[in-house]
Amino acid sequence: MIQQNLRTAGRSTGIALMFSILFSAATTAGLSAQSHVYARHFTRPEKTLPFKPHSLQVAVYQVDNTSKFKVHFENLADAPVLLHIRNSDNRVIHSEVVKDKKYVRKFDLDNMADGSYTFEITNKEESYTKEIQLETLSARTIQIRE
Repeated sequence: MIQQNLRTAGRSTGIALMFSILFSAATTAGLSAQSHVYARHFTRPEKTLPFKPHSLQVAVYQVDNTSKFKVHFENLADAPVLLHIRNSDNRVIHSEVVKDKKYVRKFDLDNMADGSYTFEITNKEESYTKEIQLETLSARTIQIRE
């Protein structure tokens, strides 16, 4: 009887051991197949060009709802900067060569006709353009009479 119980216990332990080995093998095979699927869909990153800092940092903006515009720039290149303002006919209405590294200037376009104007700022490496639209808006005056 004791021998029979030992055989039964041995069989059940052997069966349990066999199932745990099979389960472990199936799980490992499933994980490796799963990681193999991910590896197949892996895309390599594209090559990028080396980072090149900007040699010209520019800001052109309107001054508080007026017809004045402020131009700021910092030139990190060794070459001078060309500043042009062009009208809608592409004619240059203002031109200057700036050799300074930093530049700040206010332009008053109050006497200019309505239309499109373009600020062009260039050095030997980069260029920047900013198009603006001038429109004259008529003001209405309202009075209250008693």
